[in-house]
Amino acid sequence: MQINKRDLIKLFRRDISEHLVHLTRKNYDLSAKKVLLKIMYNGKLIGGNGFIKSKDRCICFSEAPITEIAMLLKANEATFDSNSRPRYEPYGVVVPKEWFYQKGGCPVIYQSGSDYHYLSREIRYKHVRFELNNNIDFTWEREWRLKADELILDPKQVTFIVNKSEDIHDLQYGHFSNMKYAVAVLGDDAHQYIERFPWKIISLDILQN
Repeated sequence: MQINKRDLIKLFRRDISEHLVHLTRKNYDLSAKKVLLKIMYNGKLIGGNGFIKSKDRCICFSEAPITEIAMLLKANEATFDSNSRPRYEPYGVVVPKEWFYQKGGCPVIYQSGSDYHYLSREIRYKHVRFELNNNIDFTWEREWRLKADELILDPKQVTFIVNKSEDIHDLQYGHFSNMKYAVAVLGDDAHQYIERFPWKIISLDILQN
């Protein structure tokens, strides 16, 4: 059977990934792990516009291969000082690239700030400033965006990543604790909310061994 050119390129290039990753970070009084638990419990990602010039609400992912996430986190540490709120932490959501593309997600456009106004209003959310002469370069993030208020997560398509193996138990325990709370509050009606743990989880420490 003949291998097509696209599959051949993927075979020999470690930087090509069939998946995208969305890394979480601490949010006010919630740690990055608790933010991930909240995403898991709600079954969706909420759009934001914190780093988006057009101020459209977007769901953001990185095309960096899962095996290279550790390097992405190191790059993040080198970019932000210790007094800053971390942009990324070792907890996140992984989805197939094709699935995200079918939802409307696509790569961002890295370009100078002066080029922003040449984009039509409909695609300005894709703009990311790129100016080497001003030492502005975020191409290492290999970012993808979906313009949306929220993204419903499909357990069949999603894998959660955590920092250490013991985090897997913490997330599962937190999930079932929420289920127990539903029983206490809803009583006999709670059965419709109780379900087996539906999510796949992997830890970065296993990947690095």
